[in-house]
Amino acid sequence: MNARWEYLLVEWVYERRKKTRPVKTEKLYSSDPDSTEEYEYQEQYIKLTWPDGKVDPRGLWSTDHSEVSTVSKIFNELGADGWELVSDNTRSAKVYRDINGWPDASAPVEVAYWFKRQSSSTG
Repeated sequence: MNARWEYLLVEWVYERRKKTRPVKTEKLYSSDPDSTEEYEYQEQYIKLTWPDGKVDPRGLWSTDHSEVSTVSKIFNELGADGWELVSDNTRSAKVYRDINGWPDASAPVEVAYWFKRQSSSTG
């Protein structure tokens, strides 16, 4: 009997973009709708695409919220369910100017991880 496998795609994404928010006064945000400021919003999330095609986005952290989960926690949950990491690759990287003292630095902004496990179906 041949072993049958099912595959799971896990995509890690990092985004940086400009957003606006009300200007923060000494204790509260301004109620003046024209009083806004632009800020750099950052976010990391994971998107799981299950063998049946269902997509399950999971937030990791963002500028506006504290950490929700970690990649290690999600990978440990998958391992406990029988999933094994078989491949990873950087799908996209971005060059940042003057980051952490480096004049130019490249960093991944999208990474794909493939997991597999033996299928429970006999079909």
